[in-house]
Amino acid sequence: MLSDLREGKMTALIAHARTTSAWDRISPHLGDPALTAAAAATVRDLLEACGSRRYVEDLAEDYLKQAVDTAEHVGLEPSLLTEIGRLTQRMMRSDAA
Repeated sequence: MLSDLREGKMTALIAHARTTSAWDRISPHLGDPALTAAAAATVRDLLEACGSRRYVEDLAEDYLKQAVDTAEHVGLEPSLLTEIGRLTQRMMRSDAA
């Protein structure tokens, strides 16, 4: 996250944050090559408070569900569907940690 902020990357988190009232407090830090870890922690807190993190988590969950639904629709073997489900759950848990 620190390097993304320093580089000014337009991530899904940032794109969503631009639509919130927190943007005025987040934007000065975007693209700041001297951004400190403490300032990045503040930005992370703002991204959480304005709902950007939840938005991106929900978006990822929706995309994963669509992928699993598509895999079922095209007739992937049950063992592969089970593995996809297991990996999906693991990814969602590791991202939330």
